[in-house]
Amino acid sequence: MSETFNFKRFSTYFSYDLTQMWRNKAMTALLLGGGGLIFFLFYVSCNLTLFQHLKTPDLASRAGIFMLCVFLFNLFTTRTYGFLTDKKKGADFLMVPASTLEKFLSMIIMTIIVLPLLFILTYLCIDAILCLCFPLSGECLFQAAGELSIKNFLVIHVHNMLYYLFCGLVFKRNKIFWSIAIGIIIGILFSLFGISGLMDNSTFSQDDILQIVAQLKRAGGILIGAGIVVLACGVYYRLKTIMH
Repeated sequence: MSETFNFKRFSTYFSYDLTQMWRNKAMTALLLGGGGLIFFLFYVSCNLTLFQHLKTPDLASRAGIFMLCVFLFNLFTTRTYGFLTDKKKGADFLMVPASTLEKFLSMIIMTIIVLPLLFILTYLCIDAILCLCFPLSGECLFQAAGELSIKNFLVIHVHNMLYYLFCGLVFKRNKIFWSIAIGIIIGILFSLFGISGLMDNSTFSQDDILQIVAQLKRAGGILIGAGIVVLACGVYYRLKTIMH
């Protein structure tokens, strides 16, 4: 039997990991997925109480709350496997009979696919039902998302999940604080880098500016792709070398 990867052993471990995640983390994902319903009830209640008439939130406000819930879900990712930095829980995890590669693959599938699907499907289904019951709310988020680039969204999603997962594995305390702080610093640096390319643009024509923006978009795509590779390698290395 291969010590690096064995499909049967991986299947057994993945089933175990999935069970643990369902018991310990699924409720949080479902609660965040119900964030739109909570906002909807709060919005309607406030209007009935203050203005004595029924008014439901429009698409823009629902999209804003959705983005807020997505951000909170990203922060939640620091906790999914953050217990590995705890001496007792982390040591128990390391004793599970599976290779580092098998644990890594299960971790990636759980973080990038399983939990996000649970969150996003719950959120979008609730939003669609609310829009069906209250047509004045406008189109549902799923319909509005049809105008966006799903490919770009998925790439950013993978990058963000890996980033917050990595932060959860690296920092022993204040995981959310450090993940936000480092994210802000990186964002500022990239913003300065992007702005520097458009400084003193008084001599640029409109075509020049469009070309610079296109180049920045390509550079951003390359950086995000490189970031995904680096973060994935970082997660694997951290998982392989973690000690208590």
